[in-house]
Amino acid sequence: MPFDAQQKHAPKDLLKLGKEKLFCAACSHWITAKDWQISIKDGHEHTVFNPAGLVFHIGCFRDAPGCWATGQPSADFTWFPGYRWRLALCEGCGKQLGWLYTADRSIPAFYGLILNRLKDKA
Repeated sequence: MPFDAQQKHAPKDLLKLGKEKLFCAACSHWITAKDWQISIKDGHEHTVFNPAGLVFHIGCFRDAPGCWATGQPSADFTWFPGYRWRLALCEGCGKQLGWLYTADRSIPAFYGLILNRLKDKA
């Protein structure tokens, strides 16, 4: 099934996930799976900071069906050159979990999720 950042998975597709699921640390809503980790800019994990100086430790994932993206895509202060970002919020509680990155590249979209806002047990 090709990745489409706007497409949501049917319940039967969720059964295809590996056993190592990741959940929102705030509300325990299912977000993504460890087997969806990908390498962007030579690594899965990155420590980054925003213009306000806040530091985030993020992991890159090819999909996060438990998130919804909001806002207009922006290239301002992007941590991944060539990609535009939108906020990625938990579908369960609305807490910001990271960003959805999109571009016309070999990897057209991925999620950069804040790792300490995820947990491995519901």
